[in-house]
Amino acid sequence: MSAKDQSLTVVRDGHNLYERLLNFGAWVARLLRLPFASTKSTTVRWLAKQMTGSDDIGDERALVPMERVLEEVRTNNATSLSYVYFNTLSRRCLANRSMEQGYFAEHPEVAEVPVERPVFVLGFPRTGTTIMQNLLAQEPGRRTLQFWELTRPVPTHPDLEVDRARRIKATQGDLDIALRCAPEMLQMHHITPTSSEECWPLFSNSFAALNTDISQGLRRYGDWLLEQDMTWAYREYRERLKMLLHRLPADQLVLKCPEHLWFLDALLEVFPDACIVWTHREPVACIASYCSMVSLNVRTVFGRYDGPELGRHITRRFHQGVTRAMAVRDRVGEDRFFDADFRELVSDPLGMVEKINDRFGLACSPE
Repeated sequence: MSAKDQSLTVVRDGHNLYERLLNFGAWVARLLRLPFASTKSTTVRWLAKQMTGSDDIGDERALVPMERVLEEVRTNNATSLSYVYFNTLSRRCLANRSMEQGYFAEHPEVAEVPVERPVFVLGFPRTGTTIMQNLLAQEPGRRTLQFWELTRPVPTHPDLEVDRARRIKATQGDLDIALRCAPEMLQMHHITPTSSEECWPLFSNSFAALNTDISQGLRRYGDWLLEQDMTWAYREYRERLKMLLHRLPADQLVLKCPEHLWFLDALLEVFPDACIVWTHREPVACIASYCSMVSLNVRTVFGRYDGPELGRHITRRFHQGVTRAMAVRDRVGEDRFFDADFRELVSDPLGMVEKINDRFGLACSPE
């Protein structure tokens, strides 16, 4: 490796030994037609039912995007490892949906839990969204969503501490596997089961996450999703927020996810009282940084990645996100928005928080 290569975060464009071994095992599983390596929706649904004992997944329109994801895996030169990965992800999402139905039936009061004036931090990745979210969440009564409850949103035990420990342990197991496949991730974005993270995993349970395209490379699915009315997915997302608040209450949620830029119309339809903080940074820096990060997932899904081509795709998607969001903003007006410059956020974070609280008339304690 040259001195220049040593300065790069991502120095490998193909699978490491661990991934090659996993991929070989997945290839054998496909050869033997084992269920966990299948991308047939009927098989995935059967596996999900084995996990929960129920095939009630609520609104079955979620099956349409699920089939599109699985079909693209079958026809897009994805690795055998990806067959297992998307099978696992899909049946987990279906299982989450079944568990949600059980939780809602057992706790009908969830429907009355308020989601009042949520703060949405949106902006492209690497524009300060993480620090912004964590700063805003310091106010008493506010809270973020942690990775363990985003990826495993449905309680599994009546005791709060036992339930939390179980879900954190399972989430740590997922992270351990992911970091063995992509150890570079720790240099780019420090993530633990209890860190505050983007809320796109909640949309995965509706199979309505653009992350499946921009971070995992299923582009035909992304093209299709951008043509859909996402209002139904945002309504399901709101119900999941109610469930999470029912378990761990807060006066106000501070949420973050760049995907909201692409679907701002649906967000405001479902959350008309939302407070939107839009972070901004010079785009070349954030696009280059983000491409490095998502290349790790694309590398796992397809075995390798093409850096320049990935950069062109991410640039196109980001341009679509800004264009779509600005069109909504022009239509609804400026009252719901605050623009946060990355340079000001870094130089005066406390002043930035005070401006945001003042803009939206939010509580601001002396501490």
